[in-house]
Amino acid sequence: MAKPDLIGLSLSEQVLYEHLENHVRAESGMMGLYDTLAATGHPYITFLADLIGEDEARHHRLFGEWMEAIKTMATLGDTTKGMPAIDRAPITPETIALVERLIEFEKADLTAVRRLRKEISDMTDTTVWGALLDTLVADTQKHIGILKFVKKQLNAR
Repeated sequence: MAKPDLIGLSLSEQVLYEHLENHVRAESGMMGLYDTLAATGHPYITFLADLIGEDEARHHRLFGEWMEAIKTMATLGDTTKGMPAIDRAPITPETIALVERLIEFEKADLTAVRRLRKEISDMTDTTVWGALLDTLVADTQKHIGILKFVKKQLNAR
């Protein structure tokens, strides 16, 4: 049976909402652990734990906004805050070209970061650079995935 705040949602929306809710609940307890890790007295650990903590705080905020957007969908309210719907408004050729340019930039950046990672392989186990470059690779892959989604939506018009 659906929770009262999930009535009106499809089964898929309920599953998504409950996943986000459970993740936020579990993550709330973990966020303090990153603060504890950062306070262990090792500057490099503090630096890296703070990076993760910043990501987790952003995820927590985003998940809360997304949960509100899902609940708003059930009431057919305005979902522009946190999770806007995909619109079918006309797109200019300049916008399409911009997305394609950004994809190419991100792909080139990914290649460059991977090359750099190999070039400094002798210091990746003795400095934080390996971890940071791995993070840049993951972020760049994420950016490419998002831009490809946007391009797919633009081409569907």
